[in-house]
Amino acid sequence: MQLVRAKLASSLVISLLLAPSFASAQEDDPDDLVVNTDEEAEEAEEAEAAPVEKEVAPTEAAKAEALANQQEDFTIRHGFWTQADLGVFFSFGGKNYDPVEGLKSKGFSNIQPFVGVTAGYDIAYSNSYQFALGAKLAAAYSAGAARVTDAAVARVGADASTMSQDFGIYELGLLAKFGFFLSPRVALNVAIDGGASFVDPDPTKAATEDGAGKSVFAPLFGAALGVEYYTLLNDFSIGLDLRFAMAMVSGASIPGLSITLPMRYTF
Repeated sequence: MQLVRAKLASSLVISLLLAPSFASAQEDDPDDLVVNTDEEAEEAEEAEAAPVEKEVAPTEAAKAEALANQQEDFTIRHGFWTQADLGVFFSFGGKNYDPVEGLKSKGFSNIQPFVGVTAGYDIAYSNSYQFALGAKLAAAYSAGAARVTDAAVARVGADASTMSQDFGIYELGLLAKFGFFLSPRVALNVAIDGGASFVDPDPTKAATEDGAGKSVFAPLFGAALGVEYYTLLNDFSIGLDLRFAMAMVSGASIPGLSITLPMRYTF
């Protein structure tokens, strides 16, 4: 009898010890168990055995095609624009005063600054050309070449040496510009401009004459030839212009040449 009781007690103790493990096993979700099927194993093996694709460098033909597509997508912006011109200016002819040798003729003046601002609008344009009108403000400077004529020397004698050799030409006028596209981003430009200018001081007046040291009105006209490059920022361009201009001061016209770098922004 005692043996039976001992067996029952031991069975009870074992049941109590195993109860938590059994409950934990019952709570586990059978869906969380991962079972690898034969089909999944075969797919994994095929993925490992598949060759790795190497990146192929683009061919020259592919590069050319990509460049052509890029050029087709490039569209120059047209409309209202402003342009800044920075460069150099020199006048042709004139005379320079030397205290020893007197007045000496000069082929051209010393090279001085040229600055200009233009506001314009594209009136007509296509993929091959563009035509614009605008208003221009500019300032050109000359040094070392007074506008002395033989008549002036006969009129004022030795005082001719007091005629100003340094002066500025200030322009206010209108501009018309035609551009022909040599490529989608390069244009050859021809421009003409004209209007009023003031030359300060008047380089035709000796110090003893009325009006000496003051500015003088002079009609002005100019013509320019240039090349323009449109950057990938299709509203911005930069170029190179060569411009001839003539300021017609009474009794002594002033021809000049400017070389500028025009920078244009289209709004």
